[in-house]
Amino acid sequence: MFLISALVDVAMAGLMVALLVYCVKLNRRLAAVRDSDTEIRQMIVELQTAADRAEASVGALKTAGVEAERLLRVQVVRAEALRDELGAIGRRPGALPPHDRAGELVPAPRRAPVAPRTEPRAPAATPQAARPAMPRPATRNEDPYPDGVPYPDEPASLPARRAEAEEDLLRAIRVARAGA
Repeated sequence: MFLISALVDVAMAGLMVALLVYCVKLNRRLAAVRDSDTEIRQMIVELQTAADRAEASVGALKTAGVEAERLLRVQVVRAEALRDELGAIGRRPGALPPHDRAGELVPAPRRAPVAPRTEPRAPAATPQAARPAMPRPATRNEDPYPDGVPYPDEPASLPARRAEAEEDLLRAIRVARAGA
């Protein structure tokens, strides 16, 4: 009986040692979970900080986009006004110096000097005929004088010269756009 009792005690001691080893391993695993829980909490805090920064950046980008759109609209309005002004300048007779087909300036022909008049000018007896009234200003997309219709004070022979000036102006605009 003593032998059986001793065997049971040895078996119980062996099971107790095995239980102790298992508890030590379990404690290490629980410590690792607790450490990883701390790391996970730290990662969550860092992720929240990054999300807050990203949200602030999106707000700043949105504000910058709105400001860029406003500035672009101002520039577009200015460009359209300049386009309309250039169009008006190009339609005026003699507004642009002559250019050849390559876009180069053509030197103006030299005129012979004119001898000064020795006789005094007589005052005009009748007033000059009144110029025809200018039509209302053209709206943004409207040409005040369609192609082929001369300006009120423009001789009928100038539409061809005007068309050439318009071509030169369009060429200059294309060159400017290509350079920009």
